[in-house]
Amino acid sequence: MSKKQDGFTEPEKRSMELLSSIVDANDWVQSILETNKHIRLRVRGESGRWYEVEAKKGGAHARYHRQEWGISVRGGARKRDIIHRNKYCANLCINLIGSMKVPLGDKIASLCLALHNDRTTAMTIPLLAQFIVASREHLTKVAVFQDEYIVYESMLADDFIGLDEAPPEEGEVDYYDGMAEDYNFWENQLLDTGAGIAEPPPEPEPHPMAIQLSEIEVPPLTPEEIEEQKMWVDYERHMEHLAQEAHWNDHRRNHESGS
Repeated sequence: MSKKQDGFTEPEKRSMELLSSIVDANDWVQSILETNKHIRLRVRGESGRWYEVEAKKGGAHARYHRQEWGISVRGGARKRDIIHRNKYCANLCINLIGSMKVPLGDKIASLCLALHNDRTTAMTIPLLAQFIVASREHLTKVAVFQDEYIVYESMLADDFIGLDEAPPEEGEVDYYDGMAEDYNFWENQLLDTGAGIAEPPPEPEPHPMAIQLSEIEVPPLTPEEIEEQKMWVDYERHMEHLAQEAHWNDHRRNHESGS
């Protein structure tokens, strides 16, 4: 992973160094792109599924969550599906709101580790379990896996998702503005512009390959995984100590400059 870190704060630089060390030490994660405005990595899950984690400074996800960086996740049945971003990929709407104040590198590293341990993570994130058990052919019908329900491609017709709604009133912030421009979600990846429906589709039949979340066999942690978890606990304690130390240093400098 490259060392280009222009524009990052000191905590962000340290967190990006951690991310680089994880990428360099493990073959299950690959750095595809790293600039000071755009980061992209590929992750191989223990389930055999592949994921692409993309962080973009000032993108649509960032504006929507009022954050400097937006992070999105795409999943594919096979590695080549992720590489080519073909019809066997789907977007995974994984909620990262709880980690908004965490430095960027830490946030990406934690997400990559969770996706690598996807069978364990799926026990607490049902949408990830739905993605893992879906067949490759079934993924061609899915646009987004999210907490509330699965969004199918046929549900993205203009008449159904309300793309013709009135623009926001003056002074009202529209956090969805620019979504299609930044990510080309609706036209290039998710929406088949040659077909559309005037009404919402009927409730899809349960997929025959689908199984209950409780039926997913999760193997016991290996000694390496236990050691890796211990490393993360020690790292989080270390980062908390550094943050407290930086806070008191700033407080002391402000006190000295004011006296």
